[in-house]
Parts: sequence; C-alpha cells; structure tokens
Amino acid sequence: MRGVNYGLLKYSAYTKNQVLLAIDEIELFARDVVTYASLSFYVFERIKMLQQKFGSELIIISKYLEILNKELPISDFDRQLILIHLEKQRKIVELIK
Repeated sequence: MRGVNYGLLKYSAYTKNQVLLAIDEIELFARDVVTYASLSFYVFERIKMLQQKFGSELIIISKYLEILNKELPISDFDRQLILIHLEKQRKIVELIK
C-alpha cells in the first residue's frame, strides 16, 4: 500500500489531500466497525473505485483484503494495529511534496 500510494502521488494520479482524506475516512470507519468483513468490504469498495479511475496498480492490495472477509468481531488489539498502520500511512503521505 505504501509503494502504491507513493507512486500514484509522485506521478500526480491523485493529490496528497485526496489521500489524506481517504485515510481519515477509513480511520473513522475503523474506529467503530464491528467485523473484519465490514472493514474489508469498506476498504475494498474504495480500492475498486480507485482501480476504475487509475488503472490496475492496486489489484495486489485487494487480494489481501479478501482474506479478511470474515464475519468475526475485530479484536481491540487488531483495531489498534489497523489504526497504527493508518497513522503510518498518513505520515508517509505527509512527507511527499
């Protein structure tokens, strides 16, 4: 995900603000989502939208999201890992000029 975001930003496929907004939206959803499947579906739909807009560079990510397509409750530990990952993504994007 980091490499894809960096590449798409570097070549102006979308703006830094668009990426930060997407991260914010996913973070907000991740704070309250109940199941892995719900989170997976939410993120997968956004990736699908980006694939249609920018091409096939994001296909690899969607393969991994399908693994999480389980109607199991998200543990507090996993939720924190997800939020930490999103924060790392945010910091990487903020470094790009």
